[in-house]
Amino acid sequence: MTDHANPYIGPLPFTEGKTLYGREQETQVLFDLLISKRIVLLISPSGAGKTSLIQAALLPQLRERLWPLPIIRLDSLSATGAGDIESLNPYLMATLHSMEAGRGDERMSEAELAQQTLASYLKMRMQNADAEQPNGVFPVLVLDQFEELFTLDRYDWECKQAFIQQLGKLLSEGIDLGPGEEGTPQVQQVWALFSMREDYVAELEPYLDLIPTALTFRYRLEPLDRTQATEAIVGPAAGWFEAAAAERLVSDLSGTGQPGERNTKQGRYVEPVQLQVVSLRLWDKVVIGEQRAITSADIHADGQSNEVDTALEEYYQVELNRASAGREIRERTLRDWIETRLLTDSRVRTRVLREIGVDPALDEAVDSLIDGHLLRADTSGERTWLELSHDRLVKPILDNNQKWRESHLQLVQKRAMQWIKENRPENLLLNPVELLKAQEFVEEHPGELNPIECEFLQESRDLQAEHLEQARRNEQIRADNRQLGKRLGVAAGLIGGLVFGLVFVAIAWISANVAKDSAEQAKIAADERSAEALQAKYQAQEKLLQARMMEANVQTDSGRSLSSLSLLEPGTSEPMQALYFRSLLKALGSSPPLTRVVGQGHVVKGLQFSGDGGHLYSGDWNGQTFAWPLAGGDAPGVSLVNDEGQSIQSLAYNPLRKLLVAANRIGEMVLWQEGGAAPAELARFTAPFVSVDRGVLMSAQFDASGQWLVTPGNRHRQPILSVWSLADLAKPAVVTTLSGYHTTNISRVMFVPAGKYAGYLVSADTEGNLGLWNVPGKATAPVVALHTLEVIRKKVGVFAAAIDPSGRWLAAGTADGSLLFWDLWAQKPADTGVVVPSFMHHGRVTAMAFSSKGNKLYSVGGDKLLLEWTLPAQAGKPLDTQQLASAIQVVRVDGWGEKLYSIALHPQQEGIVAVGGGTQIRMLDLNRMTPLTSRMTGSEGPWRAMTTSFDQQVVVGLAANTLSVRRWRRGDAHAHPQALDFPGPERRLTTLALSADGHTLAALTCDGFLQVWDVAGDAPQRKLERKAGKQELQCRSERDESVAFQPGGQLLASAFGNQLKLWVQDASGSWSLADEQALAEQQRIKALAFNPSGKQLAIAGDSGVIELWSTDGGKLSKANQVTAGAQALITALAFSTNGERLASGGDDASVIEWRVADLQRLGSSQWHNRAVSSIAYLTQYDSSLLVSGDREGQMVLCATPVSEDQCAPVGSPRGTPITALVAAADELLVSSNALWQWQLQLGLMRDTALRLARKPTVVIDVPTQAQAQ
Repeated sequence: MTDHANPYIGPLPFTEGKTLYGREQETQVLFDLLISKRIVLLISPSGAGKTSLIQAALLPQLRERLWPLPIIRLDSLSATGAGDIESLNPYLMATLHSMEAGRGDERMSEAELAQQTLASYLKMRMQNADAEQPNGVFPVLVLDQFEELFTLDRYDWECKQAFIQQLGKLLSEGIDLGPGEEGTPQVQQVWALFSMREDYVAELEPYLDLIPTALTFRYRLEPLDRTQATEAIVGPAAGWFEAAAAERLVSDLSGTGQPGERNTKQGRYVEPVQLQVVSLRLWDKVVIGEQRAITSADIHADGQSNEVDTALEEYYQVELNRASAGREIRERTLRDWIETRLLTDSRVRTRVLREIGVDPALDEAVDSLIDGHLLRADTSGERTWLELSHDRLVKPILDNNQKWRESHLQLVQKRAMQWIKENRPENLLLNPVELLKAQEFVEEHPGELNPIECEFLQESRDLQAEHLEQARRNEQIRADNRQLGKRLGVAAGLIGGLVFGLVFVAIAWISANVAKDSAEQAKIAADERSAEALQAKYQAQEKLLQARMMEANVQTDSGRSLSSLSLLEPGTSEPMQALYFRSLLKALGSSPPLTRVVGQGHVVKGLQFSGDGGHLYSGDWNGQTFAWPLAGGDAPGVSLVNDEGQSIQSLAYNPLRKLLVAANRIGEMVLWQEGGAAPAELARFTAPFVSVDRGVLMSAQFDASGQWLVTPGNRHRQPILSVWSLADLAKPAVVTTLSGYHTTNISRVMFVPAGKYAGYLVSADTEGNLGLWNVPGKATAPVVALHTLEVIRKKVGVFAAAIDPSGRWLAAGTADGSLLFWDLWAQKPADTGVVVPSFMHHGRVTAMAFSSKGNKLYSVGGDKLLLEWTLPAQAGKPLDTQQLASAIQVVRVDGWGEKLYSIALHPQQEGIVAVGGGTQIRMLDLNRMTPLTSRMTGSEGPWRAMTTSFDQQVVVGLAANTLSVRRWRRGDAHAHPQALDFPGPERRLTTLALSADGHTLAALTCDGFLQVWDVAGDAPQRKLERKAGKQELQCRSERDESVAFQPGGQLLASAFGNQLKLWVQDASGSWSLADEQALAEQQRIKALAFNPSGKQLAIAGDSGVIELWSTDGGKLSKANQVTAGAQALITALAFSTNGERLASGGDDASVIEWRVADLQRLGSSQWHNRAVSSIAYLTQYDSSLLVSGDREGQMVLCATPVSEDQCAPVGSPRGTPITALVAAADELLVSSNALWQWQLQLGLMRDTALRLARKPTVVIDVPTQAQAQ
């Protein structure tokens, strides 16, 4: 009996060859439908058993009538790791790979598959089918888990459409097999079964017209009903699972209600996964373990803990392990998230809105839990809701969480939970013994406590400090009382008796007690000093904890981290200061380039600058409109209106007449005109046809002249535009209306500022329809009609739009995060619509604005991102929208910590932007990278190389064109760059290096020849030029050349290809070749660096080997090397300031730190997404911080020794490679799309954090009087 195999499979799907019990009817119905209708869509809730039904039941039956090809999975490429297919359609390649499964030696190569279409591949298969396909039998495609078309990549619309078009064409036209025996064409029809989760069916809508029948014929698979579930248990058990026990198990698994209830309601369905999981465990325990049949006694009822609970607990544990394994998320975090977010306080299952992108590690874990059927995802429109897959999981999850906490958490963590639950009673705080144990745990496991536990620990420390202080005071009082009583008693005895002997005894007694009291006082003083030392230690460790906690949060909310960090005092110890410095650098380096926090507001949907940029106006969800002075530093804001509860939906400003208008949710509007200290209120009026019931989205807008104002409305369920005349500012009046085009609510209105349609009105609605209207004339249709459906093949609402100053480009942001462009100058603008393929918001775009020059577009969204889009320059022939969309570049600015709702651009200063979020209004300077950075004057790039003198007072940059070289002398008044013109024939340069004193510049030409110049004066003087042969016209895009000066010495090293050369300077200042080494052909050198001692040179490159060479005596001799394999290709090297450590950056995006003495690996990280292009140790705190940059423009900061949890990204990627990092004193220079200066003085950094963390200015209510113009 012990050899009896378990017939249940747990959470895995049934495969072909296994019997699927309980699904006979569904199998037959689906089979008949597919045979008769040819193309069928199978849908069901997640976990209902579609894959099992197809593999174990349907396929064997289909083989009798059709030729089922191997099951197609669109994620098969990611699962198999098949080759590089970036230029190919991933869904087509995944389909072809799936159908190649099982063909063994006959499998086609990657290159052969890349040449195939679906039709050509199937034609080849049918012509060479032989035994695998019975003659005359139709092939059938089975596309399982077809929702992967939408889950693998949400934004590759072109790939999805191209794949569906090809698939639809195959199903429509069949397979052309060529002429038959009589010369007539042979066409073989193809059958298809699509299987997917029902919550993704709506995603198919834009593509249905590409598929024959538009997937009209559908079959919905329900979970197992109670009868089917019983059969699925009893059927495979062969008598070893009693029917009564199976029925009881089904009743248990189908029960709904709160955990622990004795009378739960019986649901209609059972989750197949739970049934298999529980049955699997019961069989292992009872049949195999106890060698008997499973009976009702093995399945307890009435909510008691039983084998069912135990099995579900194990299932929960396994899925948690799978979800957290190898990811940057702790198992405890997942448990807490499930218990606090997916269950109510009364322990009832609830739904929660999924916010993708907020926590990438949680996103991956949630995907794993969905795949394991522990969670269910329900997608509706642009939102996805998460919930536990069944009520029956609630009790096992709670029980398992409790057991896990009991066995894994420390006393301090458990007690903190109880403390919070019971409303923070003092009696639950830690006693001295418990506190010491907790402190030991914190010291050994920094970063393990969550914020609540840290707060509990501090409260316990404070309480014990109070007790210690009180005990000291009490002991002092008792000691004083004892001395006073004793002295009074002695004095009374002396006066009453006047006996000499008693006097002698009394004196002796007093002396003895005074000595005793002194000893007690000394002990008390020692205890006090010990307590103070312990308390100081606690405080220092608490600051350490706080800094670590804030480090973990900077990527999602840098503002909150700055606020907390600004309140900390780092103390005088260097380790504490180093940690504080690193925390500040990470927080400020991850922050948007903020300049100030202007004010507060709750969901700031309206934001406008005044015409002179002196004020910023805001309108928020609370119905408040403010004017914020910008010139006076922290001058208080002015309240213009406060209609509490009537949210401001729109603010509009006209600079010509200096008009400001605010519109709230019910159409009430206020008009102001600037003048004096605050705008003067002119009129209050109400837009027609606006009410909350009609769901109107207010979006008021002025025309350029300020003579017209437009508002949307909804009359008799018909969207309408009202055009107001502002001839009389005290009495705005509607002069015409526009209707008949939009059928859903109008979400945005704006006027075209210039060009072909100057003065025309643009309107957009929530179904993606846009129109251009000629106002103020009355019309029932726009002059131009535009539709998102024609661009991205689906109707999606437009909630943000902008027009560039020339009036040519119309940009629209949609509910799903897409960015669309139309060319209004084209003959037919409707034919020019494109979607930008490079990047999208992850959710609704809420606001957009063009820069005054029209070369940049800014957008914000509910995904907590600001995107900066740079439009390509139009040289010669104007670009069309396709060229625009393919060449546009995007930079993301994150770290806001809240959703963003509005944006305004400074009218006079390019790059100065104001952003309104959920709680704050902040200004930033997008000419900077972070609050710590500034761009060197005249350094707009991009730059191929950058080098500095030792003190960074001289900076030289080589432009990406490989011809232009500029020098900055930073001691000059404004440090403007000077072009260095090298005399002689034109020769392109690939890299360069500057001597420590800044007087000598060495450069390698693109063909590998060295040039050395004296650049101490204004005109470069040649010191060495190795004449080249035939000059290459272009340099390689990726450098294979390096050059470096010996620190403070007379040596210069250069590398080109596999040639390493050492040069020496004589007393006259001339340079000559001292030594050279030719490495193996495969050892192309990509990086070299001198040790600060000047006696050692490190080189590395294509081979992945790091070699250390001695340079003593001006000769090269190999000292040591690292075995290849750590990094396949090394692209950057840097020594620490003391020369004891060496860091290497790899083409595989890794950073590794080595001990120089023996080249042993100290640690590594892989935070970059692209190849590391530059690396440097910061000079502060004994080189305990390492910064690296990559080809995407991302910088990563690591504490040493380097490890994954010691690193974090700083600065937003700018899309341009970081080609050099140079650290000296309190500064870091970075070359990329510009030359950036990072100011790293600790005091300045703390002042910046204080300034950006300061609460917004207090608003003063100033009444305004209505007055005529």
